[in-house]
Amino acid sequence: MAALAATAVACVPRIERGPVAILEAERPLDPFARPDPQAPAVRFAATVFAGSAMDPSGQEGLAWLTVTTAAAEGGLQVHVGRDTSRLWVDCPPDEAADCLARFVTALAEPAFEPAAVDAARTTAMAALEAPSPQTLAREVLEGLVYDGHPYGHPVQGRTGVLPLLGPDDTRRFHRDHVRRATVRVGLSGPFEPLLLERLTAQLDRVRGGMPPDTRTMGPVPVDGPRLFVVEHAGPTTILLGAAGPSP
Repeated sequence: MAALAATAVACVPRIERGPVAILEAERPLDPFARPDPQAPAVRFAATVFAGSAMDPSGQEGLAWLTVTTAAAEGGLQVHVGRDTSRLWVDCPPDEAADCLARFVTALAEPAFEPAAVDAARTTAMAALEAPSPQTLAREVLEGLVYDGHPYGHPVQGRTGVLPLLGPDDTRRFHRDHVRRATVRVGLSGPFEPLLLERLTAQLDRVRGGMPPDTRTMGPVPVDGPRLFVVEHAGPTTILLGAAGPSP
C-alpha cells in the first residue's frame, strides 16, 4: 500500500477571485487571425472566461458539464479549467464552412440534449471515481490550500452533486457566463479572407452583455502546516504547496 502525501504550508494568503479580463472588458474583441497557407488544417479556437470557480455553491461541476456538453454536441475539443475554458476544432479547408457553423453554435446556442448531458456527466463521474495518483494528490493538496474557496473542488465537480444537474442547469449557466465580452476567438491555418469575415459576423449570435458579478473571497484562515496522507495501491506521490500573497 503506497502513501500519497500532500502538505499544505500556508503563508498569509490573499486570493483574488475572478478574471480581471471580464471586469475590464468594454466591448467584444474581433477574432485573432493567423493565416498559414502551409498548415494542414483550419483551426477555430475560443477561450471563454468561465470555469469551475464560477460553479454556484451546491452545483460543483456545472461549468465542466456545460462547456463539455456544448463542445461534444459540436464535435469540438475542450479543456475546462478553474477560471477559463478552451474549445477548438481542426478541419480540412474544404470543410471550414461546416466547422464554422458548429463552432459558433457551441458558443451561441448549444442544444444541451439530455443524452449529451448524461454522456458528459458519465465522463466526469469516471474521472472523479478513479483518478490517477497524480490527479488525486493534486486535488487533495488544492482542497487543503483552497479550503472554502471556489478553487477548492475538482474541476469536474463532486460525485454527490453531478447526478442532480441537468440540461436546464447547463442552459442557465451557458446563458449567464458565455457572453460575447467573455469570449476570445482565434482562427488559423489556410483560410480565405471571407471565412474570417463570416466568423466575425456570426459571433454576433453569442449573447451580449456581461456575466453576473463573480464572488470574491477573503484570505483563507491559516493555522500552520498541515499534512494529509491518502493510502492507495499505486506509486507514491508527494506534493508541497502554499497559498501565498497575490503579486
